[in-house]
Amino acid sequence: MHALKRAGRHAEGVLRAEAGLGLWSHSPDFFFALGDLLLDWATQDLGRAEELLPMIEDAWQRCLMLGERPDLEGSVAGRGSHLAARNLVLLYQVMERPEDAAALMALAQPPAPTRLEQAQPGAAYQPAAAPAAAAASAP
Repeated sequence: MHALKRAGRHAEGVLRAEAGLGLWSHSPDFFFALGDLLLDWATQDLGRAEELLPMIEDAWQRCLMLGERPDLEGSVAGRGSHLAARNLVLLYQVMERPEDAAALMALAQPPAPTRLEQAQPGAAYQPAAAPAAAAASAP
């Protein structure tokens, strides 16, 4: 779907999505990519936007219903949670639905990074400093 979106072949992308729905109905990544494809189509063809906006919303809502699926090969963290919620917040803001946007605002925040994720690439691992009391009693 992503390649067809990039090529501007939106209708073909939707047909492929319909054909693959039975295989991928459990994948938030599938619905995230479908919403992205449909959004790109709506921005490229504003005459279709009114028809496509409910489908975009449905695709990203489906991501949230499915939740994260790290068990699926190649899954992207966040597509079943904060990334889909962020997209819906932006969509609801454009559609002038502030109550719906506000309802998802907290979910749209990415989780706090772990210490390992905060480390700079190539930096040596530095263990947490020992508590002051333990350091003072060490020989």
